[in-house]
Amino acid sequence: MDLRYLEYIVEIANQHSISRAADSLFITQSNLSQYLGRLEEELGIKLFDRKRNDMTLTMAGRLYVDACRDILLKKRDLYNQISDIAQAKTGSFSVGITPQWGAAAFSRIIGSFKKAYPNIHVSVLEETAEPLTYALQDGQIDMAIIPLANPSALPPPCSWWKNNWEQPLSLSPVPPPPTRFSMPMCLPPFSGL
Repeated sequence: MDLRYLEYIVEIANQHSISRAADSLFITQSNLSQYLGRLEEELGIKLFDRKRNDMTLTMAGRLYVDACRDILLKKRDLYNQISDIAQAKTGSFSVGITPQWGAAAFSRIIGSFKKAYPNIHVSVLEETAEPLTYALQDGQIDMAIIPLANPSALPPPCSWWKNNWEQPLSLSPVPPPPTRFSMPMCLPPFSGL
C-alpha cells in the first residue's frame, strides 16, 4: 500500500518547510512543491500558509494532516498485525486437558505461553482421556494433554511427546506433582498455530 504522498504532506507539516521536508524524504524540492501544488489545486483550498522561511497549516491543512496521520497509523498497525499473523504471533488454537493431570500440566505452561504470545487465543476443553482422543481425531481440538499409563493406547493419528516430569514442561517455578504416568501430548500433524 503506497501512501508516500500522505507521508509527504505530514513531513512538510513536521518540518515547516518544503526544502527541509524534501531533504528528509530524499526527494527533490521541486517534486515535493509540485505535488503540494497539485494537491491544493485538487482540493480547491490551501493547506499551508507560506511565509518567508516557515510554512504553517491552515485549518483545512490541520484536518488533512490529522487524517493523513490517522491513515498512516492504521497502515502501520495493519502491517504489524499481518506480520504477527505471518510469524504465528496471532491466532487461536484449542487444547484438550484431563481434569487432574492435564490441568496440572496445562497450568504449568499456559502462563509462559501467554507472556510469549499474548495475542493467541487458547480455548480449553476439559474431558477424560478417551473423549479427548476422539475430539482430537475429529478435529474438534488442535492438541491434547493426556496422562496414560500405556502410550500405545493413543489412536494412530496421534504422535506423542513423553514427559516423565524430569524435563520441565515450562519455565514455571511450580513443582510438578509426583506421578508414575507419562504425560503424552497428542499433536495431530498440522503446520503452526
